[in-house]
Amino acid sequence: MAIPLTGLTQISNGDALDAVPVDGNFDAITSHINTEMIARDGSVAMTGQLSLVGDPSSDSDAARKAYVDAQGTSSVTARFTRGSNYALTSAVRYDVEYELETNDTDGWWSFPGTTLTCPADGIYAVVLYLDTSIPVGGDVDCWLYPSDSEITQQQPESYLLYATQRDNGVFSYPQIDRSLYQLSSGGVFRVNAGNAFKLGVYTPGTATVQDAQVIITRIALL
Repeated sequence: MAIPLTGLTQISNGDALDAVPVDGNFDAITSHINTEMIARDGSVAMTGQLSLVGDPSSDSDAARKAYVDAQGTSSVTARFTRGSNYALTSAVRYDVEYELETNDTDGWWSFPGTTLTCPADGIYAVVLYLDTSIPVGGDVDCWLYPSDSEITQQQPESYLLYATQRDNGVFSYPQIDRSLYQLSSGGVFRVNAGNAFKLGVYTPGTATVQDAQVIITRIALL
C-alpha cells in the first residue's frame, strides 16, 4: 500500500510569485522521501511483508518463503509399494513391478511398471525395504540399480542400493518365524533429472517377496 504524500500546498498557474509555498512543498517532499521511502542502506526499513511475483530465476533474485521451504525441508517425495506376494522360482533377477504409489506428486512412476524416473536434479534420500520368505539354507539379494545398467544373470554392473539376506544366523533378522526375513538399505544421493532405476530381486533357488517398498525423500533441489 502506498504512503500518501501530505502537506503540499496547491500552486496554480497565474498565482503570484511566492517562494514560501514552493519551499514548503520542497520540504514536504524531502521529508516524505527521507522517512517513507525504503533506503538501500537499510536506514529506512519496510514495516510490512514484501510479496514477490514468483520464484527466483537468477542467483541474485529474492526468494519467497514457500520456495525456500521447498528447497530446505526434507519431504517424502514418493513411496512405491508392491504388497502382494511375488514368487521367485528360478535363478534370474526379477524386477519388482509396483502396485501402489503414495505422494508421487512429482511423477516418478507410471502405473503399471518397474521403472522409477527422477523428475528433477536434486539430493534425495532413498530407502528400499523388502519382506521375503526363503527356504532354510537359502538366500536372497536385491538391488536398486540404474535401468540402463548392463544386465547380468545375478546383478547389474552398478547399483544405487544393495541388500542381502542369508539363512545362516548371521544376517537373519531376529524373528521367531525364521522363514520370514526383512531386507533394507538406504543412502543419500545426488540424482539428475531423467535418471531411471529398477528394484531387482535375485535368489539362486526359490523365494517369495511378500512386501517391497521404495521410499524417496527429497532433501534439496539443485
